[in-house]
Amino acid sequence: MDRAVRHAGGVGWYARGRRSLPPVARSAAVRASTAGVPCDWHVAASLFPEPQPRRRPPWTPRCGCTVSSGLVLRPLGVADFTEARAVADAWFGRPVGLTMHRLFFDQLGPSGLRAAAVEDPDRMLGVLLGFASLAEPELAYIHFVMVDPEVRGSGVARALYHEFGRRMFACGCRRVRTLAAPTNGRSLRFHESLGFVGTYASEYVGPGQDRVVFERALPFAPGP
Repeated sequence: MDRAVRHAGGVGWYARGRRSLPPVARSAAVRASTAGVPCDWHVAASLFPEPQPRRRPPWTPRCGCTVSSGLVLRPLGVADFTEARAVADAWFGRPVGLTMHRLFFDQLGPSGLRAAAVEDPDRMLGVLLGFASLAEPELAYIHFVMVDPEVRGSGVARALYHEFGRRMFACGCRRVRTLAAPTNGRSLRFHESLGFVGTYASEYVGPGQDRVVFERALPFAPGP
C-alpha cells in the first residue's frame, strides 16, 4: 500500500475530490495525508475498489432434485409415505388400498418421484411410484401415479413421467411400461398423448381385472 499511495508526483487527494473515493481507499488516503505524504487518489482508488454488495445466489435444488416447468421433482423418501397416504383416497375418489404400499417408499423410494411447486415445495402436488425391472433390465415400470385434483391438467403428471423416464434412461432402461383400466378414458388418452402404445390384456391382474398394457421407448421427447 505504501508504495502505491506515496506517489511523489501525485496531487493531494483533497484537491481531486475525496468523496469520490471508496471508503477503504479514502481511509488509506486520510492516513497518508495525516502523515504528510502526498497521495494520488487514482492509485488509491484502484488499489482499494469499492466493495460490491453481496448478491443472493439463485435458488438451487437439493441433491437429487430437478426443477422443471415450475415444479420441484425429487426422489421419494420414507417420510413421504404418511403425507401421500393421507390424501390418496381423496385424490382418487375411492380407497386405493395396498396399491400404495409402504414398500414403495421404504425400499423403492429413490426410484419414485414427488412433485411440488417451486414457490411452495412443502405442498405435495403429485407422486409417481416406479422402478427399474430386475427381470428385464432395460425396462422401467410405472406402478402408480396420482395428482392433486386441484392442479390436474396443468402438466404435473406429464412432468413426472418425463423426469422418471429421464432418470431411468440414465440408469440403462430403454423402455417404459405401465397399466391402465380399459374403462379409464382419461388415463387412456393421457398415455396415448405421451406416445405409449396400448395392448388390451384380459384378466391381466386377476379374474375380471382387464388392463391395457402401455409401453413405449425411452427417453421421452425433450420437455414436459
